[in-house]
Amino acid sequence: MDEQTGNQKKPLRPAPNKKQDIYNTYLKNEKSRNIPIQDLEEELKMSENNNTNDEFENENVVPESNNNETDISEFVDVISELNKQNETLMSERDDLKEQLIRKAAELENVRRRSIREKQEMIDFANERLLFKMLELLDDITSASNASHNTTDFDSLVKGLDMIQAKAMKLFDEAGVKKMEENVGSQFDVNFHEALMMAPSELPEGAIVQVIQPGYMIKEKVLRHAKVITSAGNQ
Repeated sequence: MDEQTGNQKKPLRPAPNKKQDIYNTYLKNEKSRNIPIQDLEEELKMSENNNTNDEFENENVVPESNNNETDISEFVDVISELNKQNETLMSERDDLKEQLIRKAAELENVRRRSIREKQEMIDFANERLLFKMLELLDDITSASNASHNTTDFDSLVKGLDMIQAKAMKLFDEAGVKKMEENVGSQFDVNFHEALMMAPSELPEGAIVQVIQPGYMIKEKVLRHAKVITSAGNQ
């Protein structure tokens, strides 16, 4: 018997069961500790549920990474860059606005100066010609004064002829020329102004008489010639 007993293998110890061990411990000491079994079972269940929940939460908790910090850093960098660009654009806008105001002021000054110069040209365009005509006025005044104190008509006529020649030279230098209108030439509305028509042996529309000569300045009519035209031989 002893040999058989010695040869018998000891039974394997069951795997540790924490729940069962706690239960057996409380069960053995039930009388001494007076702990209700029902309360013990509920406590074990709650402990098991809490452990399970903790394990589940630990499994689902994703460890924080540096991604959030990286995203925030990049976002701050983008905002900083946009602020710099905004400041640059505002500075360029202010510069362009100042340039526009300056150019507008310069343009207004040019416009006013142009108007003033144009008016001065109108007012003083004939300044040089009028200055020379003052000499004619002086000569005419001298001739008029002399005519009251002399009976020498030949000298007076000669003086008037000189004044006329001087006046013609002055106007010629200014580009003013007398129209060469001859009796018998055809009437032209572009150069002539007909005062009346008179019977004449000349063809109808021909110039019979020049009442007032016309003048040209360069290629433009300064004054139309006033003439009498022929109405034909009636």
